[in-house]
Amino acid sequence: MKLYQFRKQLIHNKKKVFFIDSNKIKHYLYSKFAVLDDDGQVDYVKQSMLFAENEKRCYDWIKENKPELLTKN
Repeated sequence: MKLYQFRKQLIHNKKKVFFIDSNKIKHYLYSKFAVLDDDGQVDYVKQSMLFAENEKRCYDWIKENKPELLTKN
């Protein structure tokens, strides 16, 4: 499974992000959080970049340590 396919398998709840593996099992990946700018407003650009980095880090970890979760049965 490639990174773009992995991202399609993610479930974004209000506060958490989960991954559905090839066996249809849901795995918790990370908590979502608000990124604020200097004025106390949500910085959506920075927040999106951080979430994308988290997704890439999670994907890389799974690929290295649990590759069977990324392959179809």
